[in-house]
Parts: sequence; structure tokens; C-alpha cells
Amino acid sequence: GKDIDNLIDYKDQLKVEENKVSQIDKDIKIKSNIESTEKEIKRLEKEIGTVIKDKNQLKKEYEEKSVEYDNLKDKYFSNMGAVLAKELKAGEACPVCGSKDHVKKAEFKGKGISKKDLDKLDEEVSKMIKKINKFESEEAVLSQKIKSLMDNVEEYIKDLNNNETHVEDLKKQHKDINQKISDIDQKIKASEESRKRRKELEEIIDKLENQKKEKSAQLKLLEIDITKYETQMEELNKSLKGDEKYEELLYLIENQKEKLKEKQEKKEETNKKFDDLKGERIRLETQLKGIEESLKKTKKELTEKENILLNKINEKGFEK
Repeated sequence: GKDIDNLIDYKDQLKVEENKVSQIDKDIKIKSNIESTEKEIKRLEKEIGTVIKDKNQLKKEYEEKSVEYDNLKDKYFSNMGAVLAKELKAGEACPVCGSKDHVKKAEFKGKGISKKDLDKLDEEVSKMIKKINKFESEEAVLSQKIKSLMDNVEEYIKDLNNNETHVEDLKKQHKDINQKISDIDQKIKASEESRKRRKELEEIIDKLENQKKEKSAQLKLLEIDITKYETQMEELNKSLKGDEKYEELLYLIENQKEKLKEKQEKKEETNKKFDDLKGERIRLETQLKGIEESLKKTKKELTEKENILLNKINEKGFEK
């Protein structure tokens, strides 16, 4: 009947709202992943910024140190040539180039420059190169991590059902829909309880109807018996006239009267039970009517709450 239709409708509504909650749960999880991933991207971007800054600063120092090394190297080898040139004599072959003409001999460009000084500066330059390469390697690794995380964010966004709503708004919608689900559960429970109670009352009424039929049949039999005894009494009274066995007949009459009295008392008792059954049926029908009125009122209140909730959700931009 109508209660079953309402119950089916409530369960359909419940399924729809549970699907909404499931999607919101998924969106909340995805958005939380996006937020945590974006925080990690910002941290890595800050880290890679520091690496690039340190690398550029080191490159600048490296360029200066390279110029210093080249100058020192030039002076060192010039001084070595100057030492050899100092010993050259006219017409002798140069031990470096083999020329016998010494038009322009090498000159000293500085004092106190040793191979140890040159090697030390060369080692410093080499360390700088290694450190620069390390910075570049770190930069590449961080760049790859950032790219991978950005790709993850794009994939998360594709899976989102509602990309415009923030996590806190989704959580509010989640709470509202859970409340709506709770209201629908209450409707289902009330409908099931009402249907169960209605069935119980109908069974009781059917039972009372059967008892009523049984009592009516018993009453009819009693009425037949009473009519039968009344007829017998009339016949006995007629037979008394002029009969010598008057005392015996009188005894029979009194006996019949007692039986008749018993039958009448039984009839009155049956009538009373019949009236009690009628009263019980009226009470149960009144109770059933009260339950139906209460259910109708509950449905109306829940429908009003549902409309208020839907309006709130619609104001937030969440489609039903």
C-alpha cells in the first residue's frame, strides 16, 4: 500500500544520498592529497631556489678563482722561462724552443710563485667544479620531483567531481548530507514500525472479527435453545390442566425454568463478551487512526526539514 511505496521511496532517497556522501568522501581525500602535494611542491621550490642561488654564487666565485689561477699559471711558467732565459748565451739553442736567436727573452712576472701555490689554487678550482656539478645534480633531482608532483596534482584534479569547492565546504556538505541520511533513516524506521504495528492491529482486528462471528453463532444457538425451552414450557402448562400427576409435572416445570434461567444467564454473559469485543475493536481502530495521524505529522516535519536542508545545500552550490 501507501506505506510500502513510501518505504521504497525513502530507501531510494537513502541510496542517492549515500552515493553523494561517497563522492564527497572521495573529493575530500583527493583535495587533501592535492593540498599536501602543493605544500611539498612549495617546499621543494624553496629548496631548489636555495640550491640555484648557492650554485650561481659558487659559479661567480669559480670564475674569479679561474682568472686568478690562469694569471698565476701564466706568471709561474713565465718565471720558469725567465730562469732558463737568464742562462742563455748568444748562438746557443734554447732548451725550450731550440731557437738560436733570442730576440725577446722571458722576464720575471712576480716573485715567490711556486708549483705548490699553483697546485693549491688548481685544487681549489677543482673542488669548486665538483661542488657546482653537485648543485646542478641536486637541481635536476629537485626539478624532476617537482614535475612528478605537478603531474600527480593534474591526475588528482581529473578525478575530482567538484573542483570548485574547498575541503572545508565539502566537509560541511558531508555533515549536512549525513544529517539528511539520518533523517531518512528515521523515516524508514518510522515507516517500518508503523507498517509492523498496522499489520499487528489488522491481525488483532481479524481475530476479533472471528471471535465476534463465533460469539454470534453461539448467541444464535442459545436463542434457538431458549425458544425451544419456552415452547416446551407452554406445552407443559397446557398439559397441566386436569392431569393427576400434577406434582410430577410441576417438578418438571421448575426444572425447565432452572435450565431456562441458566440459558438466559449464559446469553447475557455472551452478550457482555460480544460488547467487550466491540469495544476492543473500536479502541484498536482509534489507536490505529492515531498512529496514522502521528506518522503523517512526522512525514510532514521530515519533509520540511529535508527542504530546508536542500535549500542550504543549493545555496552552497552542491547539486542534488
